[in-house]
Amino acid sequence: MSSGRRIMGAALSELMIREPFWASVSYHVEKIASNSIPLMAVGFHGKGYKLIYNPEGLERMKVDHPDEYIKYTMGVIKHEFLHIVFDHVSVFTKNKNETKTMNIAMDLAINSFIADEIPETALIPGRGAFENYEPNLSFIEYYEQLKGDESISLEEFDTVHLTVEDLERILGEVDRLSPEEMEVVRRMIIDVATSRAEGEGWGTVSRDMQDKIRASMMNIIDWRGLLRRFIGNAVVDEMNTSFKRINRRYPWQFPGTRRDNQPKVAVSIDMSGSMSDEDLADIAGELNALSDTASFTVIPFDTEVAEEHIYEWRKGRKFGEIDRVACGGTDLSAPILYVDKSVGNFSAHIMFSDLHACTPPIPRVKTVFFVPEGGNMDLDHPSEKIMMVRGRND
Repeated sequence: MSSGRRIMGAALSELMIREPFWASVSYHVEKIASNSIPLMAVGFHGKGYKLIYNPEGLERMKVDHPDEYIKYTMGVIKHEFLHIVFDHVSVFTKNKNETKTMNIAMDLAINSFIADEIPETALIPGRGAFENYEPNLSFIEYYEQLKGDESISLEEFDTVHLTVEDLERILGEVDRLSPEEMEVVRRMIIDVATSRAEGEGWGTVSRDMQDKIRASMMNIIDWRGLLRRFIGNAVVDEMNTSFKRINRRYPWQFPGTRRDNQPKVAVSIDMSGSMSDEDLADIAGELNALSDTASFTVIPFDTEVAEEHIYEWRKGRKFGEIDRVACGGTDLSAPILYVDKSVGNFSAHIMFSDLHACTPPIPRVKTVFFVPEGGNMDLDHPSEKIMMVRGRND
């Protein structure tokens, strides 16, 4: 066994003995040695998370930090596990510069918690190139700050963000899980680890980090980012013929095919009296922002769907405020049944509601609830519920 593999084994053993939470997370993450990355990186491959580590990189860290290399290895492992906990693994973009910015922002957000457990050369708010960056901000806040900071050249920093495609190049192609199935795996890992920590102790996990871990399970997160991701996943590919495209099989004899991406998204908005004007303003602001990339069918409802007020929010068109066209009670069944009747017309259903209502039927169309603060997150329903928290993500 190489020295690097022994270092990894020793650090994992320490976590197993001293850190119930991290030990439980570690149990569900496969470790794979590879020289394809500088030190460590985590990603999703097949049906689970994989932690890729470079034994030679660990050996170099032992040379650079002979008295603290086990401590620092444990710190880097925690860093990678926090990418799983905070759902950074599923955040990606096709723009490489954007990916670099995102990854550095994620690293800054994580390293605020473990600044004394990782090498000083790591990206740490308040230190080195980031001495003017306030600690303990969110990934989104660091991301926005980095985009406006011309004093920092991101190319100076050696960061690794493993996409599903990256891991398939390293480990081979496998059947992929959907983003929703990946989220089920993530939540299972955190739920099991949190339950163990509640019984055996949290080890070195700070109270602030405990709160953020619990929040990641309660959906008190970047609801706007999740809304954008959900709509992105709702894009359906439609094949159309086009004489501008060459038919690969019968060139110049038949038209080619063109793949059109057309989001078909129903957006139901609860107009009941318990939904405040501020809630409706939040919804209108985000739909205006998203109209650059998608079109929506807006469905107002209270105890029934206001069919005469249904309209198309077309891509590229900006609206002002959302008019309140009803103000009664709330029946969540009404919009679900309406959309289900038109199941061929919609690939996804977004419902904005405080969920103070009876449990609706299980929808046929994939549905997610976005719930304003004070809403009923305990509604017994299998569809995903995301809390629209105002504050840092606003």
